[in-house]
Amino acid sequence: MNTQDFINNAEYLIRQCLNQKNIDPIMEAWLHDACLDLAKAREKDIRTTQILCKAFPEKSGHFFICGEAGEKDSMGLPEKIMVCPTYGLDGFASYKKYTDYSAPEW
Repeated sequence: MNTQDFINNAEYLIRQCLNQKNIDPIMEAWLHDACLDLAKAREKDIRTTQILCKAFPEKSGHFFICGEAGEKDSMGLPEKIMVCPTYGLDGFASYKKYTDYSAPEW
């Protein structure tokens, strides 16, 4: 059983308990808190999985940046980057920057 399955099963059981009639208010509050904690755990697990997929493309099969080309701007961003679609392939796709770095002005 992986983490997502565990979280889903625990959430299901908690919701079954919350659907019961005459549930103690303290227990109900505790179960609601447990649901919130599970939601946080699910989000953290998803982020961790995404980070690990990008960190270990040879195991995950995800794309990764494999090179850069051209001059760098004031933020250190290159003119072009090369992206390999999956670990072990000989080729790559080239992406060109078409605007300078910008951020929303608050």
